Amino acid sequence: MFVRRSQVSGFTLIELMITVVIMGLVLAMTAPGITHFVKSSRMAGAQTTLMTDLRYARSLAASRRSTYELRLAPAQYTIVRLSPATTVLTRQLPTGVTIAARDTASFFAWGLTETMAITLRQDSTTKVVRTTASGQVTCD
Repeated sequence: MFVRRSQVSGFTLIELMITVVIMGLVLAMTAPGITHFVKSSRMAGAQTTLMTDLRYARSLAASRRSTYELRLAPAQYTIVRLSPATTVLTRQLPTGVTIAARDTASFFAWGLTETMAITLRQDSTTKVVRTTASGQVTCD
């Protein structure tokens, strides 16, 4: 009589271990790149958001004919209407991004603003956002 052997399908323990080791090596090689990408994305996002909020403050001042002020702290900034004193916007910066060098600026009812420079810092990277007297917002 013939004994029929059934075919066993699946993976051996050694095959699974080799696959896990290879996946671990690939992950270890790509982790620094992913970390750098996440950090640079946070900085770029903070810079873009700050520029947008500066333009927003200027447009509020001109459209509502009132003076607004940008108040800066290391981890956040606030846009405040001066008369009557009302907080319009408070924004937290992303994790790891801080405001290093700062000026407080006013946005006047006639559409002009004080010139200012705001330095955003993350580790050793810095970005400077500037406004001109006419309200133009630029970055370095």
